[in-house]
Amino acid sequence: MKEFPEMDVRIREMKTEDMKRAIRHGDLDAGILARVEGWEDMECHTLYYEQFYAYVAEGEPLYVKDYVRPADLSGEYLWLLDEGHCFRDQLVKFCQLKAAAKSKLSYRLGSIETFMRIVEQGKGVTFIPQLAIPQLSGEQQRLVRPFAHPVPTREIVMAVSPGFVRHRMLQTVLERIRECLPEDMLKAQQSRQRLV
Repeated sequence: MKEFPEMDVRIREMKTEDMKRAIRHGDLDAGILARVEGWEDMECHTLYYEQFYAYVAEGEPLYVKDYVRPADLSGEYLWLLDEGHCFRDQLVKFCQLKAAAKSKLSYRLGSIETFMRIVEQGKGVTFIPQLAIPQLSGEQQRLVRPFAHPVPTREIVMAVSPGFVRHRMLQTVLERIRECLPEDMLKAQQSRQRLV
């Protein structure tokens, strides 16, 4: 926005299906989201690939492990986003958490930050995206555990409205976003399992 002050940029946070409808109807020029099934007919530009990490309370059995396997997640207090959030849906699919998502030990609130505070107070496990890790304090980073291979990874894309014609502006925005990312997030790696 500093570099292009004449560009009218408005940012809204939306659930995936709401964003899809708004882009299709031309109510939004573009949206940034994790690639999900059902968007094959939309013009999407890959921005980056982002891994998932477990965020584990100090008292939980997973805390002493170096890596998390999906099988390790049964019986934990799992703090998950509401249904309809692609972050939650992809994790449930990858980790085969369908039974856990229905159990009494699985809670659904509204934000990753809320879940992180609960974990920091000593209860359960939640999941965070890779871009959240550099923002964590040293104390918080002690609670982060990577997944064992294959690492669950989502592809983040910019979906563009069918009627959008400002291609040069689109390329500029895509380039600026990519310039802000670590090099290893710009390409898919074989040790990752892409989630769609």
